[in-house]
Amino acid sequence: MAVKHETNLGDDRRVTLSKLIDAAIVSEPRPLYNFLARQSNLPGARPNVIVQEGFAQMCASLGARVDPLLRKMATIDADFAPGGSEFEFVPMCAVTAIGMRGTGGDAKERAAAIDLLHQCADDLRWRVRADVASALMRVGAVHGEELVREFEKWTDGYFHASAVLKSLTNKQFLSRCTSVAEVCRRLDESFKLAENAPRAAARYPGYKALLEDLASAPAIVAQHFGVPVFDEIERWAATKHPVLREVVEKNVASKQLQGRYSEELDRVQRALNASKPARRDPTTYVGPTRGRGRAKRGE
Repeated sequence: MAVKHETNLGDDRRVTLSKLIDAAIVSEPRPLYNFLARQSNLPGARPNVIVQEGFAQMCASLGARVDPLLRKMATIDADFAPGGSEFEFVPMCAVTAIGMRGTGGDAKERAAAIDLLHQCADDLRWRVRADVASALMRVGAVHGEELVREFEKWTDGYFHASAVLKSLTNKQFLSRCTSVAEVCRRLDESFKLAENAPRAAARYPGYKALLEDLASAPAIVAQHFGVPVFDEIERWAATKHPVLREVVEKNVASKQLQGRYSEELDRVQRALNASKPARRDPTTYVGPTRGRGRAKRGE
């Protein structure tokens, strides 16, 4: 997932959008919502990122006076803007703009933006959640180290931790992180969140999203930071949780890590082998039994 940077909005749409934003700030936002919906390309496979980025840039240039509007848009009711509809574009645009607001130099404004993105991270609409991760990448590309520390508040929720892992796959974000230890803490917190989850969590979409990101993000982070990340993954290999053992195995299987980190991958694999649960009673194990009944019946 990459941070979006398309900006060629066009003069006519730019003037119209600017007027609608100004009007929405002081009075009725519905004309703005209708305009964004018409421009959205939704329902469809690809939303209109040119309008989305253009909206975000305009809002960022307006400073704090646009923040109440962005909050209203980002948290708009799913009954009004259901997922997959053209009006889902309204909170998507807001989340992108909030991320851009978070790149500024004002610490209070940045904190407010991060808090609002946290609120949106478990939105029912998957496109909005995806844009939260992209917004975090954008903030991280400017304020990497500070944001990684902020993420300590995020790694106690499934969708939130998933957004953290997705954002940490961004190379620009990682290049702004000077403390490998802080990054590794966030990875470990995310893994422990999954490991300590109740059995019922297997049905939760957020838990599934977290597992999916745990299976790939650590390997991407390891390409940047190397040995300290492999130290974390090696510790994870001691888990008895079958699904999380698969998570570790998928990181070890990453093609991007082969060759350069072969020794590190070998030690993680040895740790997996050493912690592999033994069969309950090896003396009575008779091997695979599928089809044995048919053989006895002469089938």
